[in-house]
Amino acid sequence: MTSHRFKRCAHCRIVYVWQSSGWCQSPLNDMKYCPECKKAINEALAKIPVYFRSVWQETDAHTVEFLLEQRKINFKRAQEQHPDRIIGERILAPLFDMKDPENINSNYEVKYNGETFAVETWSKTPEKNKVKILMEENIVTGKRRPWKDV
Repeated sequence: MTSHRFKRCAHCRIVYVWQSSGWCQSPLNDMKYCPECKKAINEALAKIPVYFRSVWQETDAHTVEFLLEQRKINFKRAQEQHPDRIIGERILAPLFDMKDPENINSNYEVKYNGETFAVETWSKTPEKNKVKILMEENIVTGKRRPWKDV
C-alpha cells in the first residue's frame, strides 16, 4: 500500500505531494523539501565528498552477559528519570533458524560509555551469540574508531 501526503516545503513553502510509504525510488521524494528544492540540495551535496561511514564490527570488548545487564540498567534508569513516559528501546531485526524454529534470535542495541553495541543472542545455540560495536570508518584512510554520539 502506498501513502501520499500533502506537505509544505521547508524552503520555498510551496505545497507538494510526498510519498510517505510504499515503493519509491525517486531521490527527490523527501518529507521536508519539494522535488525542486531537494534536487538543488542533492546537486550541492554531490560536490562535497563523504569522509566517514558507520560500520558494525565484531568485538570482544564486552561480553554478551555484561551488555544485557547494562541494557536492564539503562532501561531502569530511563524509567526512574521519566516515570510518566512509556519507555522503549531500539531492537534490531532478528534472524530465523529455519531448521529449528524454537531457536529464537534476539538483537538489541545497547549504549554503554557513549558507545553503541549490537548484542545478538540465540536461545538454543549460545555459541552463536556475538557483540558488535558501531564504528566510524574514515573512507580515505580506512581507519576505524568507535562511533560516538555527539
